[in-house]
Amino acid sequence: MPAFEGDTYSDACLEFFRMVVYLRIFGVGEESLRDLWILEKKLLTLLHVDSAGSQTWFLE
Repeated sequence: MPAFEGDTYSDACLEFFRMVVYLRIFGVGEESLRDLWILEKKLLTLLHVDSAGSQTWFLE
């Protein structure tokens, strides 16, 4: 994720980062996280959640 000077990340992005950290603490592997994230994005796309027009629609 790019660092924004003077800006902050959205609450959705921060919650995503927290969740990734928690899952890593509990021993969930990076490949498993990637696979789950890809599956979630596919499901959200099938439900047309991606039509919101935001670049970070899958985090929000």
